[in-house]
Amino acid sequence: MRSFKKALAFVLTVALVLSSMMVFAFADTNTSTYPDVNGTDYATAVNTLTSLGIVNGYPGGTFGVDKNITRAEVAKMIVGALNLNNAANLSKSVKKFSDVKPSDWFAGYVNVAASKGIVKGYGNGKFGPNDNVTYDQVLIMLVRALGYNDNDIASAKTYADLVVAYTAKADEEGIIGDVEIVNGVPATRGDVAKLLYNALNNAKIAKTDSNGNKVDSDNVLLSKLASTATYTILATPDVDSSVSAGNVNTDKGSVATAIDLNNYLGKKVEVYVSNNSKKIVGVKSVDTSDSDVLTFTESDNSVGNTVYYKDGDTLKTVTVGDSTPVVYNGVKTTFKDVRTNQKVYAGANVTLINNDGTTGYDYMIVDNSFSSQAVRVAKDVTSSDKYINNTTSLSIDPSKTIIVKGAVSKVTDIKANDIIYYGTSIDGNKITILVVRNTVSGKVTEAGPDFIVVNGTKYTVKGISVPAVNTEGTWVLDKDNNIVYQASGTTTTTYYAVALLSDLNNAWDSKIKLFKSDGTTVVMSAVYDNVYNVSVGSGVLVDYTVNSDGKINSIEAPSGVSSVSATVYSANNRIVIDGTTYYVDSNTVLFNKKTSDNSYSVIKLSDIKDGSTNTVQLVADEYHVVKAALFTNADTSTTAETTKTVLVKTYAAIDGGVRIYVDENGVEKTYDSTRYTTSDFSKNTFYKLTFDANNKVIGKAVATAVSGVTVSDIDTTNYKVAFSNGQKLLMDNNVMIYQKNSDGTYSVKGLGDVTKDATVDYYLNDNGKVCVIVLH
Repeated sequence: MRSFKKALAFVLTVALVLSSMMVFAFADTNTSTYPDVNGTDYATAVNTLTSLGIVNGYPGGTFGVDKNITRAEVAKMIVGALNLNNAANLSKSVKKFSDVKPSDWFAGYVNVAASKGIVKGYGNGKFGPNDNVTYDQVLIMLVRALGYNDNDIASAKTYADLVVAYTAKADEEGIIGDVEIVNGVPATRGDVAKLLYNALNNAKIAKTDSNGNKVDSDNVLLSKLASTATYTILATPDVDSSVSAGNVNTDKGSVATAIDLNNYLGKKVEVYVSNNSKKIVGVKSVDTSDSDVLTFTESDNSVGNTVYYKDGDTLKTVTVGDSTPVVYNGVKTTFKDVRTNQKVYAGANVTLINNDGTTGYDYMIVDNSFSSQAVRVAKDVTSSDKYINNTTSLSIDPSKTIIVKGAVSKVTDIKANDIIYYGTSIDGNKITILVVRNTVSGKVTEAGPDFIVVNGTKYTVKGISVPAVNTEGTWVLDKDNNIVYQASGTTTTTYYAVALLSDLNNAWDSKIKLFKSDGTTVVMSAVYDNVYNVSVGSGVLVDYTVNSDGKINSIEAPSGVSSVSATVYSANNRIVIDGTTYYVDSNTVLFNKKTSDNSYSVIKLSDIKDGSTNTVQLVADEYHVVKAALFTNADTSTTAETTKTVLVKTYAAIDGGVRIYVDENGVEKTYDSTRYTTSDFSKNTFYKLTFDANNKVIGKAVATAVSGVTVSDIDTTNYKVAFSNGQKLLMDNNVMIYQKNSDGTYSVKGLGDVTKDATVDYYLNDNGKVCVIVLH
């Protein structure tokens, strides 16, 4: 078996070696003994340094990643990294600096660091142990700790030149990594931990070559603190529940580890073992002397002991023994269990490892083996759902370990029309869901029996009819970039303009002059067959479409549009006509005509005086969202008053008025008023408050709710909601959701808690949008 796919195995093995030569290269973990480090990108560095005995947290159990770090603290960390703690203990009584006393906890560390040339004083006999250390100073100290001095680094001796040279060397040694370095700025404990971790990981200790020059040796800084050992990694706690947390099963038994070794399963690795904690703290290299590695994508739903894959166009097979250990979708089992209870599904990523030089492969990793593939999600997934699409084979039982990857990372982030791939471990206790949210939009320029070309790219079409040439639309892609459904039908963009002059009935050269939404005046040709007998008057708001040649394909004045009187509330992005509110958003096109010179301009609603009455032509959708409007002589002054709907939680008397404590958009705020007293407000009540330009309350009214209605439809993506009373309304982007408690107080909920058929009360803001929903 070792000769099987030898060339491919060699290439893959070399790739694995190159990718794993960096110490701790895959040692990522988000858990820590420090609560303020858990879940952060500092966890790996802090955990490893703690295991090595280099750093400690504060007495309260925190690490303080965001706290500034002192010169003495950095000296201690670096001396610890050099395994010179004993020397530091013996050097406490040495008097090198006037502000470092033998009784100080840091005395020995500062003295050793100074004797090694790692740190220097201020030139006045002082060290400044409690001063903050800057990022550039930390880099200089770390490079010096490798054995380099100023003469090795730079010929120029100004501090600015040294900073540049040391920073470049630190970057060359892989010390900086993803830490943002700002010279002269105090460094934080978390960032210094990452810098030292990177130094241990990557930086090579200096040696002197035959010419007397300092060069990198073959040993990384970590070799000062740890010895090496070789293990074959057989199981981790993540794939085998019988393995204790903080340990890993190897060919030599259970070994304690401070790092994540999941990426080394089945491999023979040379590791660093801390001399202090006796834990694995880094991976030096992958031993490939007796190894073959075969990696491929499964090409068939394999059964029996045969796994199929393609080498180019040739179908090949690998025979796997029943007792071979297999990590299948993240859980360790045997191949017998895989073939008996589950298939290695087509598209699965398979890695076969031979790490002992004998015939056959003795470890197998199967990832992304999905029993359900390219499934279209029918509705948004909520926290109360037990299954996706109400299908029992797509369980999302919260008692299981659920890994969501791809476009999102949480089950509740999976939305309608997403494409998912779903698989489980053999025991069913681990679920893997890959979420794909990719689309392509454009025109079909070529259509074959099972493919189309859109925007110059060829896509295989699976599960739907192949769209015809010239079809315009948006299509959803699976993980392999195959088109699996059409998200929207043929799409044609509608544009808005003001018609100025037309000759649309000229069979030889139909044209129309338009003032467009980009503020330009153009004359456009039209497709005569499509616009024949269309009559468009001058100074009229029109919508139009264009064909692929840029000619007007259709044009009309939207039906029912005429000039009417409207009140503009620019502060709230709304227009009110005969008591009906219309909403202006970022896609709305607004024109203004000045009759004094018959000129046109493109304007924003904020240009129009708040509360002013104007003449307007307007077109809107069923939710009263304005698509386009044409004003005549719009009033363009402004006003500063605003209104907000808030929950008044309590209030207090202050000198000359009242202080009101409110919940506004989920944030607790306070507002003052000199117009009112405490007797004018009630606790736990919704109010409409009016504010002046200084944010003082100058008006108030108890907000009126529409009570006891049922939600008949809700679109949380586009903030639309329909109720059983027949109203279809937009929700404010900052809509607040509350649950009223039995004691009369309110608890904040999320928009996802508002479901179809829920009974609610709702409040409207001055825009006429739903700003508050109270769940019964």
